[in-house]
Amino acid sequence: MRNLRGRPERNLQGNTRMDAVLANSQDLDLESRVLNYLLGYRMPALRSIEVEARNGVVTLRGSVPTYYQKQLALNCCRRVAGVVELIEEVDVASYRAEPLLVA
Repeated sequence: MRNLRGRPERNLQGNTRMDAVLANSQDLDLESRVLNYLLGYRMPALRSIEVEARNGVVTLRGSVPTYYQKQLALNCCRRVAGVVELIEEVDVASYRAEPLLVA
C-alpha cells in the first residue's frame, strides 16, 4: 500500500506491507521444510508434531511416545536451514503399565 506521496506505507516498526508479505511467505516455506524433514524419517509419531515458524523461530508442539523420538524431532529441526531458534513444546506421552497380578 502506498501513501499519498506515492511512497510505500510503513508500520510502526518501519516495515512496509510488502516486507510483511515476504516474511509470511518465508515463514510458510520454513514450516514446510521442517515438516518435510520430519516426514523424511518415516516415523508415524513425528507426523503428529505441529510446526509453526515466525521470523526464523520455529515452535514444535505435540506429543510423541518416547523421549528418543522427541530428541530426534528437535535435532532434525535444528538442521534445517533458516531455523534461528527452536522452541520445543513436545511432550513425551507417558503410558500406564498394567499392574502385575501376583497369585
